[in-house]
Amino acid sequence: MVLLAGKSDEADPAEQANNLPSPIDRLLQSIQRANQKIHAKSVAEAALRGMGTTVSALYVAGASLYTANVGDSPIYLLRNGQIENLYTPHTLLHEYKKLPKSLEGRYPPGKLAHILTRAVGIRSDVKVDTVETPCFAGDIVVLCSDGLSGKLSREEVRDMVYQNDLETACKK
Repeated sequence: MVLLAGKSDEADPAEQANNLPSPIDRLLQSIQRANQKIHAKSVAEAALRGMGTTVSALYVAGASLYTANVGDSPIYLLRNGQIENLYTPHTLLHEYKKLPKSLEGRYPPGKLAHILTRAVGIRSDVKVDTVETPCFAGDIVVLCSDGLSGKLSREEVRDMVYQNDLETACKK
């Protein structure tokens, strides 16, 4: 778990002065590059065939938070005692929930609910979901790893953060 606390809602003049790719483009380029390297390695080495991973990334620029994800590792925004998703889960369960009500009973999620529908490295290209949201003083962002996301509910993550200082929350 990584926690980042917002400190400012002022724009970053150095970021604006340079003609750099947008924060979303930077995130997308980085994840695509990682995907290509992982995929190439899995194709080249028989022992690594089919390997893949999840990614949850955050880029803070000026008064905005930019998140990108592939897989099911959550990114949460804690603001004013509330918790909000800044990611899209790429699982069979999430896909199942998007089915029209008339089809739900025909395709029960069962034990396959947490099977990933997207992962970095599985194919030569990967679709990445992104979110841009304003950042305010006092905001806290929690990036979860696989070790945390299946163990605690959103509400338990929120409570852990608000009931402890940031370092203690990370250790717990």
